[in-house]
Amino acid sequence: MPFPKGAAQFPSAAFAQQSYVGVADQKLGTVTMGRGFTTYFWMLSPYSPVKYLPGPIGAHPGDVDNLDIDYKTSNTIRYISPVDSGVTFSGGYSLSGVPGCTNCGASWSAGANYIANSFGIAAAIERFNNSNSQGGVWGANSTATANGEQAVSAITNGFQTAAAQQRFAVTGGYTFNDKFDIQLSYSNVQYIPGNGSSY
Repeated sequence: MPFPKGAAQFPSAAFAQQSYVGVADQKLGTVTMGRGFTTYFWMLSPYSPVKYLPGPIGAHPGDVDNLDIDYKTSNTIRYISPVDSGVTFSGGYSLSGVPGCTNCGASWSAGANYIANSFGIAAAIERFNNSNSQGGVWGANSTATANGEQAVSAITNGFQTAAAQQRFAVTGGYTFNDKFDIQLSYSNVQYIPGNGSSY
């Protein structure tokens, strides 16, 4: 999508895609702070359908289950463990931008994956809270936002006043040889209503 030179992708977004800092240690793992993809995305991505078919070709309609690269969260602190016997785990929390309400607009995600030789499997969960805690228009102080609610498309437009979104997914695969592999994914997506939701 083209943007005018010098303009942000959306209002008040100095960094609309990814921008973070962190520290890493081979034995202790990595901690990052800033804006970027969710832990949910990173843990599932080795076996995401968009690994081979990027963008809308491989993503489920509207990227409803966040297996593509549409979702980013701001104010995020994330930990990623070192790989141990093929296992990596990670968790992240995005701090609320609403004074006096630690959960309003906050986001969190956690997951793990196991990759060893030809086989791999991953599982992860994430939750995005509307900064308008009772639902309604997706608040600008929500940590998961891109000038509006994440993952609202023609398919999910009726849920744009949700109080929260929650996803759980499992991906996995097996490589038979350099010309043939198989991958599977399962996802469960919930748009959670509040008193201010219109559905």
